[in-house]
Amino acid sequence: MLDTLRDFLDFIRLGMSVFSVLLAMLGFLLFHSASLSIIFVVISAFCFNAATRAYNSIKDVKEDAINRKRVNPFVHRREGKWIIGSLYVAGFASSLFLGTVAIAAYILVTIAGISYTLFSMNARSFSHLLKNFYSGANIPLLMVMGAGLVNAEVLVYYFVLGLFIFLGSVISDLRDYSGDKQTGKRSLATVYSYGEGRLVAVASLLAFDFLVVGLSIFHLALFVAASFVMIALLFANKPRVAHISGGLALMSTVVMLLL
Repeated sequence: MLDTLRDFLDFIRLGMSVFSVLLAMLGFLLFHSASLSIIFVVISAFCFNAATRAYNSIKDVKEDAINRKRVNPFVHRREGKWIIGSLYVAGFASSLFLGTVAIAAYILVTIAGISYTLFSMNARSFSHLLKNFYSGANIPLLMVMGAGLVNAEVLVYYFVLGLFIFLGSVISDLRDYSGDKQTGKRSLATVYSYGEGRLVAVASLLAFDFLVVGLSIFHLALFVAASFVMIALLFANKPRVAHISGGLALMSTVVMLLL
């Protein structure tokens, strides 16, 4: 029983699902007082990411066998596809309680997530950049879903957080560099070099800091503090820890807004 639960949590990539939940919660808390409605935000964001990550696991069996040292058993079971479909439906149902903008954002982020998983392998000539730009453009829609509205301030957060998620995706390429190199998977780091991938990540971190300070986005101050730690970790060749540090900045910001 415990092994099945462990496999399920691994199948939906619990860590990344939590990140998506925190991002959606951030959007809600930036523009609304804490209320029970945040429960539907949590469910929608969790279900979207869990379903999309699970679907991605089915498509990335070869890479996961090397990068993650195992293939999740749900990948080869019929139940895996039922889990994915059920999660997408549950996420959409929860978004219905959040208003028109949230529903539209959920539909957009879901369509983009499925489309990326289906077609990214065919985009050979620019596949090494597609994942990074997809992450930076699509995942911040969860913040918009949480906010449940669209205005100038929401759009500023969307673009700034999009940059942070973009650079986080580049850092994950550095983290998975060895496995991607062995399987021939195209990423920014494998197509160019590890050093150039790190340079893009560091430059993006500095650009993010410049935007946050220049636009006086005080709610993202912890992200700026974390960015300097992340830069130091990247130069110490510890991209995995740098990636985790970015997630901790998001978690800490959400906790502060809740308090």
